[in-house]
Amino acid sequence: MKTVTIKEGRHSSHWLPRFWIRQTAWNATFVFTDSCRYSISYPDQDDWNKLFGVAFGIDPHENSARWAWRYNGLLDVIEICPYTYQNGTRIISEYAIFRVSINRPVLLAIARDAQIPTLLHFIADGQNTEELYMSNSFWGVKLEPYFGGNQVAPHDIHILTNW
Repeated sequence: MKTVTIKEGRHSSHWLPRFWIRQTAWNATFVFTDSCRYSISYPDQDDWNKLFGVAFGIDPHENSARWAWRYNGLLDVIEICPYTYQNGTRIISEYAIFRVSINRPVLLAIARDAQIPTLLHFIADGQNTEELYMSNSFWGVKLEPYFGGNQVAPHDIHILTNW
């Protein structure tokens, strides 16, 4: 696995777009290191950081599907949930939160349904956590880790991944 670093004071670790064509599933393993613990003022502590996913087309704020994460300091865990834009409307599936311990690998996937290509399955460690309908586009941009909301990374954030 490689280490993705979001530098202190930045939102993103990667600036060059990576495109996908005719792909039906996206999956990757992630390990949230000790550096993923952070404390920022409320309500920003509850904001969702983007982990990985895909935009259907170019604009991730129009149609996209990705996993989002945040640190829960009360439980000392990382919370992960589906985070999508559908026709410009943001949908955060907070009722589908999956929790993972610091330094524990988690396998996350987004997969098109074999029978209904506009239906996406969000799968965390083999467990189907959410199903959402999405664009039928068969090309787009792979989305990389992004810290925030409106706040930038309070210190260097290191995430191990094979994405």
